[in-house]
Amino acid sequence: MVIEYNSFRVSEDESLNLYHALMACKEQKATCLRFRKDIYHFREEFAAECSLCMANHGENGFKRTAFLLEHMENFEIDGGGSHFVFDSVMNMMTVLHCRHIVLRDFTVSMRGCPYPQGQVIAADEKSFDVAFSYEKELVLRKDGLWIPFKDRRELVVSNIEFNGESHEIEVGTGDHSTGISLNALSKKKIGPNTFRFFDPPRVPLVGNRLVLMIGKRYASGLFFEDSENILLQNITIHSCMGIAVMAQCCHNLTMQKCSVSSEEGQYISAGADATHFVACTGQIVIEDCLFEHMLDDALNVHGVYVKIQRAEPGRATVKFCNLATTGIPLFKLGDQVCQMNARTLIPGSVVTVSAVRRINSEMTELTFLENETLTEGFVLENLTTYPTLYFRRCTVRNNRARGVLIATRQPCVIEDCDFHTGGSAIVLECDASFWYESGAVKDLTVRGNRFDRCRHATWGKGVIYIPSRKASVFRQYYHGKITIIENTFTSCYDDVLFADNIAELTYAGNRSNGQQLLHLCNVGQAHCQNDAQMIPLATPI
Repeated sequence: MVIEYNSFRVSEDESLNLYHALMACKEQKATCLRFRKDIYHFREEFAAECSLCMANHGENGFKRTAFLLEHMENFEIDGGGSHFVFDSVMNMMTVLHCRHIVLRDFTVSMRGCPYPQGQVIAADEKSFDVAFSYEKELVLRKDGLWIPFKDRRELVVSNIEFNGESHEIEVGTGDHSTGISLNALSKKKIGPNTFRFFDPPRVPLVGNRLVLMIGKRYASGLFFEDSENILLQNITIHSCMGIAVMAQCCHNLTMQKCSVSSEEGQYISAGADATHFVACTGQIVIEDCLFEHMLDDALNVHGVYVKIQRAEPGRATVKFCNLATTGIPLFKLGDQVCQMNARTLIPGSVVTVSAVRRINSEMTELTFLENETLTEGFVLENLTTYPTLYFRRCTVRNNRARGVLIATRQPCVIEDCDFHTGGSAIVLECDASFWYESGAVKDLTVRGNRFDRCRHATWGKGVIYIPSRKASVFRQYYHGKITIIENTFTSCYDDVLFADNIAELTYAGNRSNGQQLLHLCNVGQAHCQNDAQMIPLATPI
C-alpha cells in the first residue's frame, strides 16, 4: 500500500505533517510514503525526537529528527525528485531497528551549519583580508573568532583553504592553512564580517576561500542503527553538520548513484565524513557515487577496540575509551571477541559472548561461554562485527583529509574509482590509544583505479598509506594480503605506497607518469612489478 504524503500536507509545518504521515504508515502497514516533486521545508520545533549515541560525533543525547523510522519493515520513502530543506541543524533522517528499507530519489540540504566561508580579497607580505559570508556577524574576542550558532557561540578551531577556481584544497596546505591557528594571529575587524589578519607564517592567495571549522558534530544527515538490508538510491546530500551517511551495528547497506556534494557557490558539503560505518556486518556496497567538498574522509569502515578494565574467570568489564563510540550497542550474544596487547594488536585469546550487561555508556560487563580470565589493561576486539566492502565506480575529490579509510577483517574491493584527494587516497588505519578504531585488513584488492594528483595537501603519507603499529612482533603481521593491481597514478605529489606490518603485498600491472616508489617496512612477502622500486625501511613508518 502506497501513502501519498501530500494528503497529510495540512499545516504550514512540514515536520508536523511528516510526523502524522509516518504514524499513518506504521498503523496501516504501508509499503511506501511517496512525495510529489517539490521543495519541502522542515523545521526543528515540531520534528520528532529520540535519544541517540551516534558514533564518531561525540554529541550523545536527545536529537531532533524530521524523518524518524523505528521498528519498520519492507518500507520505502520515494522522494519523487524532491528537495528536502531542513531549516536548522538537526538529524535529517534516523532509521532505528528497521528491516528492508529503501530511501530514494531526493536531495537534502541543512541550513545553519556553522562553517563560514570567506574570500581572500587582499594580501601582502604581512597581512591578508578575508570577507566572510555568514548569516550572522562573527564575533572577535581576545581568544579568537567566535561563530554565532543557534543560542550560543562556537570558537573557531581550524580553517581550510580552497582554491577559488578549481575548488580543490590549495596545494601544500592542510588544517590551519596560514601555518598557525587564525586565533593566534593578530587581527582586527575592518567591515561587516570582514577581518584583517597580521603576520601569518603563510599568506593565503587572493581569490581563494577560507572555510572556518568549529570541531563539533551536532547532527548527521542519514543515520542508521541496528537495521538491515538498507538501499539508498539517487540521493544527493548538499550539506549537513556531521557525517552525511552514518551506519552503526547494521547489516547489509547499499548506496547506488548517490552524491555528497555542495550546492552551487558553496565549498562545503558534509561537516565530517561522507560515509561512515561502525561495527557493521554483511555487505557494504557503494557504487557509482560522488563524494566531494567534505570536511573529512569519503569513507570510513571500522570496528571498535574497548579496554579490559576488570577481569575474572568467564567475565570482564570493558570500557569505551573514546567519547566518539560511547553508548553504541557493540556486543551481542554469540559474538566472538579477542583480547590483544594495545601496542602490537596481534590477536590473543578468543572467547564467546554469552551475556551483555550495559552498566553505563562507557562501561559494559561481558560474560563468556569459556571460563578464561582475560588480561586487564589489554584491549578487546569484536571479531564478528565487520562487513565485506565493495567500493566501485566512485569519484572522490576536493575534500579535506583523505579518501577512504578501511579497517575490516572481511574482504574489501576498491575498483574502477577516481581519486583526487588532498591527503592519502587509501589508508588502512587502526589504533588502541586515541580513536580506538579496530579492524586489521586481511584481504584488500585495489584494482583499476585512477589516482590523479593525490596527496597535494598535508594529510597522510603516500598515495596509499598503511601506517605502523606502536610495536611489532617478529614474523607476526597485523594486516594480511594487500593486492594493488592495474591502477594508474598521474602526477601525484607523493610516492605511491608507504606500508608497514603486512603479511603479503602484490603490486603488479600499475602505470605511472613518474617513479613508482614503494616504501616497505616489516612486510612478509612482496611481489612487485619490475619498474617499481622497493625501498626497505629500517624504522616504522
